[in-house]
Amino acid sequence: MTEEKSYKAFVETEYYKRKKPTVDALKKLSVDELCDHIKAYKEYMLALVMDHEDQLLDNRLQSQTEKQLRTLAELESFLSEGITNALVHVMLDEDVILHLIEKVKKDQTLGACCKTPF
Repeated sequence: MTEEKSYKAFVETEYYKRKKPTVDALKKLSVDELCDHIKAYKEYMLALVMDHEDQLLDNRLQSQTEKQLRTLAELESFLSEGITNALVHVMLDEDVILHLIEKVKKDQTLGACCKTPF
């Protein structure tokens, strides 16, 4: 098994089992509470990076912290904008479906009243 597959398997099984209570607790937060938690965690990570800058410049640590901060920014963006956009699209789709149902009903009613067969 390659190193990447081993890492993925570890994350999907053992590490997930260890972190499941934390993940479950985070899932129970409201979107606003989760956004606040992520912002606070991001501030913690930035402070950690600043406090240990010399150690982080060594090896892969810099790229690892940059990756984590990017992931946090993406998550923050999704929570603040992505959920809103997805909800708006769901509501728009519902309005389109309801409009089309009414249009078909109207067309069927007009067709039923028409004396000339199609």
